[in-house]
Amino acid sequence: MSIKMVDRINGGLQSFSLTLKHEYRMNEIMKRFDRLEQLTLLAAKSVLTLDEVCFLTGLAKSSLYKLTANKAIPHYRADGGKHIYFKKDEVENWLTRNRIGSQLEDEQKAVAEFFCNKAKKGGLV
Repeated sequence: MSIKMVDRINGGLQSFSLTLKHEYRMNEIMKRFDRLEQLTLLAAKSVLTLDEVCFLTGLAKSSLYKLTANKAIPHYRADGGKHIYFKKDEVENWLTRNRIGSQLEDEQKAVAEFFCNKAKKGGLV
């Protein structure tokens, strides 16, 4: 094989590699654009479908179906139909229902309870 043929092959491979990298980057940009579009549409809605709640929460459909079957998450069925709907504010409240305070908040609460108990027992003058 001549040096010119090897150079031509290498040039072709480099061009192919750049095309693949460009295609990959374009696919990544399109995925981000699609996600941004979905989030924008979700922001404008107050009632969500099962798929939209999956997207919003990151939960799998099977997990969401279990939660609805166990009545663990508020949901709606239009006229007793098979489609499940959710109010976005209720889903957001459900997601944030088990708040865990910071260490500072816990310490402040403990100090306040200590002094309240002392005052009730007549220990503070």
